[in-house]
Formats: sequence, C-alpha cells, structure tokens
Amino acid sequence: MLLLADAAFDGNEFLHAVHQSGARFLVRSGARRVPTSAEHLGDGSSIARIGYGVLRVLLPVRVIEATLTVTLVDGTVRTERWRLITNLLDPVKYPATELVDLYHRRWQAETAYLSNRPRCSTAVSCAPAASTALTRGSTPCSPPTRPWSAPATTP
Repeated sequence: MLLLADAAFDGNEFLHAVHQSGARFLVRSGARRVPTSAEHLGDGSSIARIGYGVLRVLLPVRVIEATLTVTLVDGTVRTERWRLITNLLDPVKYPATELVDLYHRRWQAETAYLSNRPRCSTAVSCAPAASTALTRGSTPCSPPTRPWSAPATTP
C-alpha cells in the first residue's frame, strides 16, 4: 500500500507508524521541515533521517525537491516548490520524476475536488431560504481554504 498525503500528514510519529505498518508513503513536507541530507542520489534526490528528538530510532527517508508550474482552469499560472518525502528509498526502482508525477496527480485530484465542492461564505447560510436553522459559523459548507482552488467565475 502507498499513502499519498499532503503536508499536514508529515509528522514524525505518523510517518513512523505508517512505515512500521509496512506501508509506503509519499508525502509533501511542510515548509518548516528541512531534512539534512546524508547521501545525495543520482536522480537529484537525497537520503535523510527524520525524527531527531522524537523517535527512538531515526526513520530513513528520501527527499525529492521539485518545482512545478501549473495552469489552472481559470488561466491562473502557479509555480510551487515541493519537498516530497518518501520511504521508497531506491532511486532506480522508484525514479524521482515518477514520484513527482504521481504526487502531482494526487494534487490535481484534490484541487479538482476543492474547486467543485459547494462553497459558502461564513456570513451567510447554506440552507434553503425558508430555513433559519443555520447561522454564521455553523454552515455545512466551508469557505475556500486555498485561493487557487476557488472555481472560476463567469461574468
């Protein structure tokens, strides 16, 4: 099994538990995590260890740095720098370019989902006009959490 996850899931204990379960992971790292490379690999990735001060045994991971440029449906062009971490350590069996492509597909699925789900302002109710049961802060819809995932508006 391979776990594909966003930066909110890059905690040391969580990744250690995933690894201990026998599963593999490919996770975008949070901006604050900057693993120190212990070995540089031929495909541009590197081997590092995570869990200093947290785990009894450090977890070896492969770090892949990537810059992606995407054009969204509304024409917006975004360039992002990603740091992916994985326990797929073999660069021959798991080339960095393929892992970046796989993570990019995960990100596209998330972005498509977020841009198509119902959106509501926290200042208004998502309920039908006849209902007053839902008020500010209790709507079943959430405001956009990422400005680039908001659906394109038409004039």
